[in-house]
Amino acid sequence: MADLNEAIAVNSGYPGSYANRGNIYSKLGKHPEAIADYQKAKELYLEQGMKGEYLKVTLALKEIQQPSNSAASVQ
Repeated sequence: MADLNEAIAVNSGYPGSYANRGNIYSKLGKHPEAIADYQKAKELYLEQGMKGEYLKVTLALKEIQQPSNSAASVQ
């Protein structure tokens, strides 16, 4: 995490750092932080014309924002 924070401090225009940090936050259950990083990554990917990466981050963001159906399917 510290390496990603440093990478963002050095080059705040690189979307991959935000996406990777968002992945870590998501796995830690820190969804507000993950959402903020995914949204920033989406913005930068779109500005830079990186459509494939933009779509990947969009899907990751939707997974966090939608209620999980996995608990319902287990019951």
